[in-house]
Amino acid sequence: MTDKTQTKILYLVVLFCISFLMWKQIYEAQFLVYDENYGNLLSAFFISVCSIFGLIIIWEKWKSIILESKWQTLLFLLLSSPITIIIVCLNYKSFFGVALKV
Repeated sequence: MTDKTQTKILYLVVLFCISFLMWKQIYEAQFLVYDENYGNLLSAFFISVCSIFGLIIIWEKWKSIILESKWQTLLFLLLSSPITIIIVCLNYKSFFGVALKV
């Protein structure tokens, strides 16, 4: 494997892990008590914001990786953007069928 291929694979694995972590935090919020469930939702939001800043930094330094993985990056932005997280949190019952404990 070339160094560029390894970097691309690492980039895709990191995108997947970040998405998985955020959605796991959001899903597990339904099982927690009031303050803890909002903590999970906030942590998912902040991880999402940090990942967007990370993508901006990657765009500035290694633009070719993002351009080669454009569909995966677009899917990541669609599923894990801060706007998506906010929409899911505001409509939690519609997405997961359970209201958060208050």
